[in-house]
Amino acid sequence: MDPRRFRKALIVYAVLGVVAVTGWQVWRYGDDQSLRRTAERNAEIIERDFRHLRAAVSRFVQDRTRAPHSWDELCPMEGGYLDRVPEDPWRGRPYRFFESEGWFEAYSYGRDGSPGGDGAESDLFSGRDRTERVPPDQR
Repeated sequence: MDPRRFRKALIVYAVLGVVAVTGWQVWRYGDDQSLRRTAERNAEIIERDFRHLRAAVSRFVQDRTRAPHSWDELCPMEGGYLDRVPEDPWRGRPYRFFESEGWFEAYSYGRDGSPGGDGAESDLFSGRDRTERVPPDQR
């Protein structure tokens, strides 16, 4: 092979290699950034939804002297504490609900929809709220 052609081919392959590696890094970094932004946005949405849910449950407890047993009790047909049951932005389903012995908590299992995890897969909880107006023997 002619040395000049070889040198040109070598330069072309080197440039293509640099472009390929750079493109891969940009794609990879951009994907991480996109996931991070989505996770941050969803965490903000979840925190806002949890504030609304906690306020609705608090009003429900004041009116009915017991905690709701499901999200449906907070919707318009049951008293209008919420316009609709908010959906988990990760899964598109209602948040999970836990109520026991005067405690209430809403939670999301994160992006993966299963317990545990880190980052976007981590679970988010509303924080346990004591529904003090609900004596356990009146449930």
